[in-house]
Amino acid sequence: VLDSAVAAFTLEIIARHGEPAYRLCNKDPFSLRSSVYLHSLFPNAKFVLMLRDGRAVVHSIISRKVWYQFTDIHRLYMKFCNKRTK
Repeated sequence: VLDSAVAAFTLEIIARHGEPAYRLCNKDPFSLRSSVYLHSLFPNAKFVLMLRDGRAVVHSIISRKVWYQFTDIHRLYMKFCNKRTK
C-alpha cells in the first residue's frame, strides 16, 4: 500500500512539473540514490542517466544560489562532481 502511494505521489509531482507530455522526465540528480526503489515502483519505466560537465553544474548552483553543506563551494563541489562521475 505504501509503495503504491509513493508511486502515485511521485508520478503526480513529475506530471505536474511541466506541460502535459507523453513522456515524463525527472531531472533531479538526487533521484539516482533511489533508482532501485524507483525501478520497483515503475518497472516498465526507462531510466536514462545524463552526465553533466561539473563546471556547468557549479555555475548553475552559484547563479541559482542553491545552498549545499559545503563551505568552499567552488573547490569542494568540483571535487564532489569529479568523484561522482568516475
